[in-house]
Amino acid sequence: MGKKLQFEKLNNTRELGGLVGADGKSIRSDSLYRSGHLFFASEKDIEGIMGLNLSHIIDLRSPMEQKQRPDPEIESVHHVSLPAVTDELSGITRDEESDAHASEMLISRMSADKETAINYMVDLYENLVSNDYCLSQYHKFINLLADDNTNKVLWHCTAGKDRAGLATVFTLEILGVNRDDIIDNYLETNVNLKEEIDELVAMLRAKKFFTGDDESIRTFFGARPEYIQAMYKKVSETHGNFQNFIKNGLGVTAETVEKLRAKYLN
Repeated sequence: MGKKLQFEKLNNTRELGGLVGADGKSIRSDSLYRSGHLFFASEKDIEGIMGLNLSHIIDLRSPMEQKQRPDPEIESVHHVSLPAVTDELSGITRDEESDAHASEMLISRMSADKETAINYMVDLYENLVSNDYCLSQYHKFINLLADDNTNKVLWHCTAGKDRAGLATVFTLEILGVNRDDIIDNYLETNVNLKEEIDELVAMLRAKKFFTGDDESIRTFFGARPEYIQAMYKKVSETHGNFQNFIKNGLGVTAETVEKLRAKYLN
């Protein structure tokens, strides 16, 4: 399932090493990492990140998110800004006051009932595998992993669940990891972020951001099978199977697939 890394403030940072891919080969240890945002990293956490000897950190958040909560500067690591979604899809309005209001309204709407939250997230996941801009960004992401100057890579969004989650799904599918293992890796976010989500829900309720039940808002912030299953269903409807999606949706060539497998499997 991969290994969670022990950090003080980065609860959803983990490596993919050990997951079994194509031809029974395992993903190399200390090479591929997924995470939530790094803004709250403690000094000890930053030391830990430096110890990973990363070549690249890929930030999948919007430009506004990156501006508001920038990654810490880590010497000798290439920081790549690669927003996975458009401002329209992410709800970003390009100024902090308007964005805060939009976020408050979204949280209020998601807390109305569980089905509203599920339907919103299902739509997001379907967009992530059908929107041209999203696909072009994930195309760049995959090709960056294959680049000769890239070796140890960490990618992240905000929670490390949706945008980074699907970047991970695409990577694992390309590397030939079993579908059940991919889904288990995706859902592991719920374990890693349980305390963080508990605190977030309590804070939002105290600030009266929502008045509905806690389960609805937890549905919005959590990783659920319905979300990733909706993504797989959309891929099947539009491309027939995931191999065709890799080729025609993400625009990843067979040569790049082989290069990635040679590079990250042993």
